[in-house]
Amino acid sequence: MKKGKRAVNKSAVVREIHSADPKLKAADILKVLQDRGIPATLQTVYQALKSTSKKSKKRGRPAKAAVAAPKAAKAPARVDLLAATQEFVKAAGGIDQAIAILSVFK
Repeated sequence: MKKGKRAVNKSAVVREIHSADPKLKAADILKVLQDRGIPATLQTVYQALKSTSKKSKKRGRPAKAAVAAPKAAKAPARVDLLAATQEFVKAAGGIDQAIAILSVFK
């Protein structure tokens, strides 16, 4: 519906009605719009209400972590750890002796 040369912003009217009484359902808001002479559909009301929800404000991708270490840098550390573990087991005289030594620190 046009008032003069300007069209009515239906979404703004829906948000205004909803802010006045947040307990109103979409069908009730549609009835209020029709009583005011503003032609609208239930879909228009739903879309306007959806744009006011807190969830719709969170758009886009979540922020990335500060700076992740490259995966290539992590691989050699694992290999070094494995090599050191193997040397410890050999020096202890086997896996059972290595476990016995480590259980002291438990």
